[in-house]
Amino acid sequence: MRIATSSIPSRFLLPAHLAVFHQTYPDVELVVQVCDSKEALHLLLTQVVDLAFVGMKPQSAEMVARILTADRLVVIAPQQAVQEFSWRESPFILRESGSGTRRATEQVLTDLGVSLESLRKAAQVNDAELILQMVEDGLGVAVVSRLQAENAIQTGRGVQIVKELPAERSFQVVWLRSRAGNPLLEAFLSIIPADEQQDA
Repeated sequence: MRIATSSIPSRFLLPAHLAVFHQTYPDVELVVQVCDSKEALHLLLTQVVDLAFVGMKPQSAEMVARILTADRLVVIAPQQAVQEFSWRESPFILRESGSGTRRATEQVLTDLGVSLESLRKAAQVNDAELILQMVEDGLGVAVVSRLQAENAIQTGRGVQIVKELPAERSFQVVWLRSRAGNPLLEAFLSIIPADEQQDA
């Protein structure tokens, strides 16, 4: 079973599903590739993988998406930050352009009347955990998933939420429409709890 996943689902959503699937089907080998959402959907469309777990809705009619959970974006800063958060003055650590978080951030900025070009960019990073570490070390602020931010705070990482953004997104599991009915695919989808099964 080949799966591509973006970084947030790989840490906070997928492991539990993989564990249940493995217990139920111990003879099926699981191959997981972590990448950004855009790349995960490309790997699915080109049939390199069977499923994709992503933070953006697919645009292709060849794909079917099922919502796993809702999420919000938040701005995090170092716990001991002395400067107040500002869209124009705070140094930003951004995700790479193929990231679902980056795409959602750009949409929120547009809605707020803030251009991406007007931000003070400290760095661009393609790893969610590295971004968290860079914020903790005082390099700047970042827009991240609330799932990641709350986990970081609960585990004592040195970050704080300084702003909740006025937009909700969802994490989704995606497969090719042409493969509906595939026994292995259906077996994996069947282990997702019923209250999460909302086809998009």
